[in-house]
Amino acid sequence: MKNETVFIVTCGNDVERQKRTEILRAILMIKGVVGAIEVGNEHATKLPDLDVLQLTTRVRNGLHAAGIETTSQLLTYSEIDLLKMQWFGRKSVTEIIDVLANHGLSLRDCRLRW
Repeated sequence: MKNETVFIVTCGNDVERQKRTEILRAILMIKGVVGAIEVGNEHATKLPDLDVLQLTTRVRNGLHAAGIETTSQLLTYSEIDLLKMQWFGRKSVTEIIDVLANHGLSLRDCRLRW
């Protein structure tokens, strides 16, 4: 399981958001974080609960065993991250990708993004 910290930055306008994002990037660089994912504010409040995603019992149990309890936690993983876990094979990961796509969501891209 990976160690992670989640930051949610809400701002009134684009200028304020840009300033806060620059400060957050500086903090992350100081802390030694090598990658970050930026999610627009519109997604922060619309993430469905894992139960709403209607995943099979096998996949839900695998997520629970991996310590993934929320959709926001799941979205921090890439397809490769999940495949490296002992609880997930190609079929389980494909199911996760398909179910997330049905809700307009996707796993983290394998490339680092700022």
